[in-house]
Amino acid sequence: DGHANFTMDHLRQADISSVWPPASQKWIVENLSAGIFSDVHALVKMQGKKIQNRWQIELGNITSGFQFENMTVNYRAPLAPMTEAKGKGSFDLSSETLRIAVESAKLLDMQIAKADVRLVDIIEAGKGKVDIEATLSGPLKSVLDYVKNEPININTDIDQKGLQGQVDLRANIFFPARADLKMEDVRVNVNGEMHDFVLPGVLKDMTLTGETLEFCVMGNLFKVSGSGKLENRDIEFDYREFLNSKGQEYSHKFKVSLVMDHDLGERKGMDLSKFLDGPIPINLTITKYGGGKSIANLEIDLEQARLFFDLFDYEKKPGDAGSVTLNAVLHNGNLKEIRELKGRAGNLLIESSMLTFRQKGMETEISSGEISRFALNETVVGGKFDVAEDGQLDVILEGPFLDFLPFMNKEKESPHANLPLRLSIAVDRMRTAENETIQSPKIFADIDRQGVFNHLEVDAIAGQGNLRLRYKPDESGQRVFSLEAEDAGAALRAFAIYDHIVGGKMVISGESLRGMYDRDLQGTAEISDFKVVNAPILARLVGALSLTGVLQHLNNDGLAFSKLETKFDWIYQPGGNLLVLNEGRTSGNELGLTFVGTFDKAIDTVDISGTIIPFASINKAIGNIPLIGDIITKNTDSLIAATYSLEGPAQKPVTF
Repeated sequence: DGHANFTMDHLRQADISSVWPPASQKWIVENLSAGIFSDVHALVKMQGKKIQNRWQIELGNITSGFQFENMTVNYRAPLAPMTEAKGKGSFDLSSETLRIAVESAKLLDMQIAKADVRLVDIIEAGKGKVDIEATLSGPLKSVLDYVKNEPININTDIDQKGLQGQVDLRANIFFPARADLKMEDVRVNVNGEMHDFVLPGVLKDMTLTGETLEFCVMGNLFKVSGSGKLENRDIEFDYREFLNSKGQEYSHKFKVSLVMDHDLGERKGMDLSKFLDGPIPINLTITKYGGGKSIANLEIDLEQARLFFDLFDYEKKPGDAGSVTLNAVLHNGNLKEIRELKGRAGNLLIESSMLTFRQKGMETEISSGEISRFALNETVVGGKFDVAEDGQLDVILEGPFLDFLPFMNKEKESPHANLPLRLSIAVDRMRTAENETIQSPKIFADIDRQGVFNHLEVDAIAGQGNLRLRYKPDESGQRVFSLEAEDAGAALRAFAIYDHIVGGKMVISGESLRGMYDRDLQGTAEISDFKVVNAPILARLVGALSLTGVLQHLNNDGLAFSKLETKFDWIYQPGGNLLVLNEGRTSGNELGLTFVGTFDKAIDTVDISGTIIPFASINKAIGNIPLIGDIITKNTDSLIAATYSLEGPAQKPVTF
């Protein structure tokens, strides 16, 4: 028994092929290049046996060691090779293990501080295993260039123009040493930190900056987490991606927490100023699946913000609790649906609702929605809506109670002022004026882009009787208006027209003044068998005539009238319509009136004049006496009469 020791001071890597076993030349000869070996030594154990006067020498285990410098190592194309490597190595034939300790090297322009490469079972073809551990640092851009290739395959959408940052990482890569290497056979584990980073376009056109991020690759899973600033706003996030998503629950998952404000909303194409003011903390989780599908789970905290809807007379002040949650479904980055939309803020509640969207060119627009339950103050309704591609909006509302009063205030701008609207309402009760409701209303309205009614149908119960309203084209296309109310006083109060009539039956009819497309109306109105109670303007007129008994009736049981009738013109004008009254008159046992004039809603003024006739039935009887009545009344309907006029603000006109 004995051994042989071989040493060599200097050996070029290019010259090693002649002495290295052919089976592992790929890993020791072909994948290494350009280097110089020094202090090469090998210890070979030998055993000799003398057989028939001849010695038979058998080699035993071989162990060797070496140092190297300026070596290029390329074990896994297309991964970038390690260059300028310096270190030492050892080989043990019994375990078929080659171990290389790298003291320094470069990977692109990243600096490798140290690395340990172990090649096991490298003699027999197809059995070898490669295990690499390395610690390195360098520019973030170089790291992203390196990891986008196989077998790591981390390819980000980050805009590399303006990209900044340094990376320190510890990596372990393990794979079998065979020619038909598949990606699923490669195991990658990386742990690292990113320092002083600037990531342009990390969220569309926005830049993420910060001091430190942690990232890792654990087998098939890539993770990045930490905190920073998104356009100077504090942000915390966690990003996860499966390098091979086949068979996985998802491919990507991104969690982020930040505070949304007006400027950030505008950057994202969302103008929040019409209903939100103040900071809005949000938690967002985006999960990406195969086939381009993604789901975004959003949690919004409204406590610090002012939430307001002028149309609904609603406001939630900062400091009051409020929240919204929803799930958004996207396809290839385009919003398709919002599911499970829920929200609560003070007396505002939205339950389990859904919205759908469509793509129109580069823009995303809403196409439909379904709200299972919407509650605000006393309003409790559910509904559906559809928005056609031409902008036509169809809305259906159903439920126990709807406060419609905010929509009837003409001073408020409609949120759909530029959308044609078809509205269907069927609720148990609906508020139409302060302290007034109608029962079981069924309403259909067709409104154009200017907010003008093309078609209106109302069936309801007002007070003690049915209410029926129709405004729509007839067979010839001409618009026709009709209103019938079995309880005239209740109907007038319900729509805040006049509060001082009790009972009566009302019939109003009209048609377009100038043809098919004209919205101006001409018609007649009649109210029969009603009373007027506590009417301040009428009381001033009666008081001026010192009609004490009439005034007492007016302020107590009410003045009874058998009929009120008038002709009218209803003239459309921007800002409010103009009502023109002609040949108006009332008849009753105690008092009669004639009237002509205008109500101008645009400037909220009244200009009415006429005649007030006390003891109207007696006057009429005298006036009907042949010859005598004509002489006494001098061709008027009354023996006793006084003229009057009302001018000025509609709520408090001046009486003459």
